[in-house]
Amino acid sequence: MRKRLTVFLMMILAAQAVKAQVDMHCHMIPASYLEAVKTHGMEMDEGFPIPSWDAAAHLAFMDEAGIRTSVLTMPAPQPYFGDAAESAAVCRTFNEEAAALKALYPGRFRFCAALPLPDVGKALEEARYALEVLGADGVKMATNSYGQYLGDEALDPLMAYLNERKAVIITHPLVMATLSKTAIR
Repeated sequence: MRKRLTVFLMMILAAQAVKAQVDMHCHMIPASYLEAVKTHGMEMDEGFPIPSWDAAAHLAFMDEAGIRTSVLTMPAPQPYFGDAAESAAVCRTFNEEAAALKALYPGRFRFCAALPLPDVGKALEEARYALEVLGADGVKMATNSYGQYLGDEALDPLMAYLNERKAVIITHPLVMATLSKTAIR
């Protein structure tokens, strides 16, 4: 009985998600991000090229597919090139651009903020700014950031803050650091 009830509840949740017409997995790829990645030769880091993207084309796709809202997130690779300040600047620009799209197209776009991991201090600072100032709907965290996995104790201060805020966290798989061509050790 319990198994049937669980399956039934999962079917109800899936039906609700379809009714909501929300795309929870949408990568925004602004020129600023793409330029940073290309500058460091990371455009093929995941094994395939990063596609082009623009808001107008995405909105047209959404209308055609019957999607009311897309939740924007940063794609892989994480923009960490060995310089925490540079990574923080790339994430800040990305988050501000996502917030601008959310404001320009109310109800059509939401966003989960990019965090400049593996630098936990800068990630905590960016999470606060994105959630409290920019109105981010959550944060996106990769399954690992250059070998720093989600269970790493170093992330405890960030996780405590996100838990305190009851923040939504979207997790996204990322190539293991040992497989990445640009893994920083």
